[in-house]
Amino acid sequence: MEISYTLIVALMYVTILSFGLASLLTSLGLLIKENSTTKVSSVHLQWILILLIVHFNMVWHAVYFTSVESWSYHAFLLIELGPALAFFTALILAPAPVDEPEPERLSSHYFSLKNKLVTLFALLQAWAILADYLVGRGLTGSGLFNGFLMVFSALFITSNGNKVHGFGIYLVWLANLASIVLRSLGIIQ
Repeated sequence: MEISYTLIVALMYVTILSFGLASLLTSLGLLIKENSTTKVSSVHLQWILILLIVHFNMVWHAVYFTSVESWSYHAFLLIELGPALAFFTALILAPAPVDEPEPERLSSHYFSLKNKLVTLFALLQAWAILADYLVGRGLTGSGLFNGFLMVFSALFITSNGNKVHGFGIYLVWLANLASIVLRSLGIIQ
């Protein structure tokens, strides 16, 4: 029985990505659970939902790996870096139980993790652009959105204001939703 490199890359990719999805779904489950002491700020919850969409987009991205005819070890490592970054980002976002769900405390929890979160998110966008080049797609319409989100991440890192993060998360939503709609219509790849 001959196993192709593409199959090995895809299996490892989906396996690592599944751990991140499980972490995000567990986080949402904790938030939905009745009588839960786990609470998050609105911005934190939106990041969890956005990262869930990112994970689904990455699963869809796996289809493009089947077009690669020849794999090298460094290409394999680059491809597997994406799900690893997504997994670490999901772990950082996992909400922690809070005794007193005061809005200030919830915001301070989000701001305590935002630098790691946004840095990993920016690296994930850079990875998506590199992965497109690796599979021979070059700069795509989705890559332009990834570039926008990567640059926009700098705003999140440099700001500790609730209003900036509240407004910024809506721009991230807008970029993600626009990318999904344009991809669905076949306007971008």
